[in-house]
Amino acid sequence: MAQRDFQPREQTQIEAGMLLASRIFHEVGVALEWHKSGGICGAGPGKAIVITLSQTAAASNHPNAFAYAQPFEGVHIVVFYHRVEMAVDGFARYVPAVLGHVLAHEIAHVLQAKAQHSPTGIMKQHWDPSDYRRMIRVPLEFTPHDVLLMQAGPWGADSRAAPGGDE
Repeated sequence: MAQRDFQPREQTQIEAGMLLASRIFHEVGVALEWHKSGGICGAGPGKAIVITLSQTAAASNHPNAFAYAQPFEGVHIVVFYHRVEMAVDGFARYVPAVLGHVLAHEIAHVLQAKAQHSPTGIMKQHWDPSDYRRMIRVPLEFTPHDVLLMQAGPWGADSRAAPGGDE
């Protein structure tokens, strides 16, 4: 995961968000391996997802989105960290919960190779206030259909994804 110019507090929040995303995927039998930018990835060629954390983005760059994946291209995700911070409205302790769900949502798009959303759970297109209240207490879940799409996707035969970074 490419991270640049983040303060120690933010680094802690990012690591907690990564841990939550790993726990969410563990519940559906998918193991994530995280590597810092430039780290060695044991997943092999074509089996790493490159996640970039951005501190800024123009309002016109995927407006109202915390992140975006390029599911048909298959390996790149960009997370707008500052938008996650703004969404928790000054409650920094909630950043890891929201960030973990954002990471899980976008990684799932890549694993599914689809831009499809579900009516509930992690893959819901737009979370509402009740979703945010819940994710702060307990992780949202993938629907059974979400899991089937991940299993049927190009990564499905090898249930190991290695989010990494690229400088």
